[in-house]
Amino acid sequence: MADAEAFIAYWSEAGGTERSNYTRFLDNLCKLIGVDVPGRSSDAARRTDYEYERQVIRHPRDGTTTPNYINLYRRGCFVLDKYYRIFIRLAARKINTK
Repeated sequence: MADAEAFIAYWSEAGGTERSNYTRFLDNLCKLIGVDVPGRSSDAARRTDYEYERQVIRHPRDGTTTPNYINLYRRGCFVLDKYYRIFIRLAARKINTK
């Protein structure tokens, strides 16, 4: 629990934008919960099973295509967006109510 509390305390004080911090936050979170961090992307990034900024193509009804990005993707497991500040606030609230 001490590691989790230190993690929350550290990230509660983070400044800057979520875009500037989210990959480091997610790397730290992966280490905290004991899972591998995503590896580097390659030229074949669309084929990578676990990566940051996985490109997906949006196909609106008007026939155009628009590239969008999944902030953290792991095939068959999850898709995650970068709103880590919400996670930190909820985690801090849970610890403070114990």
